[in-house]
Amino acid sequence: MSAPKAKRPRKWDRFTAPDASAGDTAAHYALAPYDEAVRQADKTWGVDRLPGIVSPETAAKWGTAMAQLNAAIETGDVDQITARVGVCLRGIDAMNAEAERTGKSKSNPEIIEFSDNEMFHFAILKDERDWPALKAQNPHIVYFTKPEVVNAMKAYMNAIPHLEAVKEHFPNAKITKLGPMPDDTDLL
Repeated sequence: MSAPKAKRPRKWDRFTAPDASAGDTAAHYALAPYDEAVRQADKTWGVDRLPGIVSPETAAKWGTAMAQLNAAIETGDVDQITARVGVCLRGIDAMNAEAERTGKSKSNPEIIEFSDNEMFHFAILKDERDWPALKAQNPHIVYFTKPEVVNAMKAYMNAIPHLEAVKEHFPNAKITKLGPMPDDTDLL
């Protein structure tokens, strides 16, 4: 359910977009209700998940509506954008209703939380599409996704070149403290 692919500036005022035309500004604000509806659907169902949990017929209609909205954005025709936004808002409502009616599961962020005794606390989010719901439930939590954990572990393994061999020969070994990293270490 991501926002339209067409490029458009995010802010429309004299200071941040001095070259924006009246049509650009009108188009931006015509899209605002769509943007909000997508944010709410992402919070409820998970990012980009709603079209995947409805019937193929409903998903195809959504795809057509999105293609038409993107085409209207490309042309910059404010009347067409406004009309297409209306269609997309009805489409989001229809997908929400179908998902509810068929008992699809809503976003339910699964996390694994970690902390040490020194006030270091974070969570790993199982499905990164659930981040809007997680932030709504717990806005102060610092979370990482599985791909971020993989990248961090790659950096960790690069920082300690023999770690894999140590873990292989001493399976119960635990790293309890890291010293300063050399300045020339390329972590990734």
